[in-house]
Amino acid sequence: MPRLGPRLAPSPRLRLAASLRQGLALLVLDRDELRQAIETAVAENPLLEFEATSTEETSGEATGEKDPAPHEEPFFPEDLPEASGGGDTPPPEAVAPPPPLTTYLAEQIACLHMTERDRTLAVHLLDRLDDRGYLTESPEEIGSGFPGDPPPAPEELDAVRHRLQGLDPVGCFSFDLGDCLRAQVRRRGDLSSETRALLIALLEFPLVDLARGRDETLAQRLGRKTDEITHARRLLRSFDPAPGAGWGGLPAVRLLPDLLIEADENGWRVRLPDDLPRLRLCRLRQGRRHGADSADWRRCRDEARGLLHGLALRRQALLSLGEALLRHQEGFFRRGASALNPLRQRTLAAELGVHESTLSRLIQSKYVFSPQGLHPLKFFFPPPAGGGAEGGASPQAVHAALVEILAAESPRHPYRDGDLVGLLARRGIMVARRTVSKYRDTYGIPPWHERRAHDHSSGGDERR
Repeated sequence: MPRLGPRLAPSPRLRLAASLRQGLALLVLDRDELRQAIETAVAENPLLEFEATSTEETSGEATGEKDPAPHEEPFFPEDLPEASGGGDTPPPEAVAPPPPLTTYLAEQIACLHMTERDRTLAVHLLDRLDDRGYLTESPEEIGSGFPGDPPPAPEELDAVRHRLQGLDPVGCFSFDLGDCLRAQVRRRGDLSSETRALLIALLEFPLVDLARGRDETLAQRLGRKTDEITHARRLLRSFDPAPGAGWGGLPAVRLLPDLLIEADENGWRVRLPDDLPRLRLCRLRQGRRHGADSADWRRCRDEARGLLHGLALRRQALLSLGEALLRHQEGFFRRGASALNPLRQRTLAAELGVHESTLSRLIQSKYVFSPQGLHPLKFFFPPPAGGGAEGGASPQAVHAALVEILAAESPRHPYRDGDLVGLLARRGIMVARRTVSKYRDTYGIPPWHERRAHDHSSGGDERR
């Protein structure tokens, strides 16, 4: 007779080593966070210390330690890598304004793990957002205008759209107010499951009932108490009905670069800011001599070695990334945004021999300073304009070309969007008319009839 009840069965599990987890955690930190992590590690680990500067004594007597006796075996190996550099050269600073809503969302879309078709559909949806963050077309119109073949099925469109609704700001890519509020409720982390279910149930009713405060009627329909409905309705008022409205009006923030790309007489140079303190391992032996717990010392030793190794890997990874960006985006560093090329993270990750998730950690919340100014690392991974092929133009290149074309247009006979499509095509930039209209609206360029300078002596609208 078979044995009844639960049984334990061995199964293989993949776990990351502690040193690898520590190294991945260091990749995510920006420079200020890294400095804080280094200072915390030195304060908590007795086997770590800051490297002495030129004005300090470097002997063992000055640090309160004595050199080990010649016959003693070193407690630590000599070939440990050093941490990120020291020095007195101050890094440049800049005040970076927030990016436009569509640019900010495009940077997040570029970091998502999606198929090529889903990414094209995501960019297609991005082109149809209004200033509030809502989709301006119906699902049927969105599907009919999709550049791929076959057009997306309704369930395929909803799957991609619901994923995009979780981007920051949460609730964009919604069709209406109820859809926007439901997206925010589902992703609100401080709500209990019961409260979240009640809010979702309330949003199934017409919003006019919520606006007019018909709490008793709603309580009867849901079988809940009136005060519960009142509290839930007030909670709904705390959500943002237009998550994209006013985007870009946030206060400016001082930013410090994590990577420097400079031009010199020999070409280009990639380096890191050298204002971070250097670390080194102390040669402490008193713990062993006084009978301290060897397990604690081994733990401190392993953590110290892991930190130094992780800092060295982070330094090398940033330098390798900067050199790769120079190869792919050298035109941008020379001529500006008009020469920025579309670039996928997975393309560069394969070139560097790392996983795409590792590259995503490396570029997160980090900035590069170059002759073109201060830019986030995500800036250098723009998607193709209009969801086209990777070899096409970037949105930044389209915008720069539009500004150049419009600067030379006739004030009396400005270009329509259809004219701009043809002029961009002559420059090798193939985009649809709706893409031109979307970029023009995004960057605050008015339509042709608002740019036209009226001549009252003329009898009519003379076109080319």
